Amino acid sequence: MTRTTIVAFAIGIAVVAAGASATPAATVDEVVAKHIEAKGGLEAWSGIRSMRATGEFTAFSKTAPFTLHRMRDDRYHMDHVMNGRKVVIGSDGARPWWENEFFGPGARDLEGVDLAAISRDFDFATPVFDIERLGHEVELVGESEYEGIPAIELTLTRKDGTSERWFLDPDTYLEMARLSPGSDFGNPMEQRTVFDDFREIDGVRIPHFTETQWYTRDRVLRIDTIETNVEIDEALFRVPAPPGMGDFLAMAGRWKVASAWRNSPQEPFQEGERETEVESTVGGVLLREAYVSAAGEPTEWTLSYDRYAERYRMTLISKANGLLAVLEGVRGEDGSLTVDDLETGTTYETFGFVIHT
Repeated sequence: MTRTTIVAFAIGIAVVAAGASATPAATVDEVVAKHIEAKGGLEAWSGIRSMRATGEFTAFSKTAPFTLHRMRDDRYHMDHVMNGRKVVIGSDGARPWWENEFFGPGARDLEGVDLAAISRDFDFATPVFDIERLGHEVELVGESEYEGIPAIELTLTRKDGTSERWFLDPDTYLEMARLSPGSDFGNPMEQRTVFDDFREIDGVRIPHFTETQWYTRDRVLRIDTIETNVEIDEALFRVPAPPGMGDFLAMAGRWKVASAWRNSPQEPFQEGERETEVESTVGGVLLREAYVSAAGEPTEWTLSYDRYAERYRMTLISKANGLLAVLEGVRGEDGSLTVDDLETGTTYETFGFVIHT
């Protein structure tokens, strides 16, 4: 593992050319090859399997620290703050997600225009390093300019069908800018990204400053420290469980269930067994099982966690009593969960007795 402290580092991922000629290459293959070479070359990049970067992220005219972890195959985890609100963006390579306090607590899948905008940063090196496997297409537009500065322009069409325009420095073949799909709280619009201050880290060249603009928004990313080939727990890239539900989500699936019950503390337990399926639903915030009890009664229960009251809540209903019981409780020091309806007011009566569960 190596550790390098630098003035600023930006996580911008490019697409295009490399080299040192002032004349654009004649073919797209030549441009791509020069771009890869300018970025450090395939061999140098193949020796890097993971990165951790820290620095400062500026949004809404406020600057706060951030930490970025990335691994190959689009595994990505960006933890930062925007306008005092925490935003975490992640991907395990197959499922992109985010926790965005602007939209409320909890993780949710990245979709639509938000996904199209954010997923541009998942590329470990650049999209053209392994273009055939990724399924992207690159077209050479030719000599162009970006905001009056001479450039080599390429068009990248990603596997998902979305396109972006890349502008390369005709002298260095490093990326200058990118025009790509953007999102302003779910509203689609083009965004402009500028890459600058390239520095060499373990044989590869990475832009240390990235600025992205769209509508009235401006985002600036700078890195102070970057480490390569660090050990990263891959659980970091997976969608986090909803609050309080992490341990319980392992209950989802098909099971053979052994149970025991009694009608009062003085009676012996009765035992039963059933084969059943527990379903995780509503994005993992609710577990549910529907089954037929040992007495032949259709029965259903659900389990969820109230993060505001910091209590678990279980519902239980059977055809026998036709009443939805609400049970509440907390976990003990040993991790076990006990719930009851002693205080919820959802008991039922029979033969003059109040029946609690």
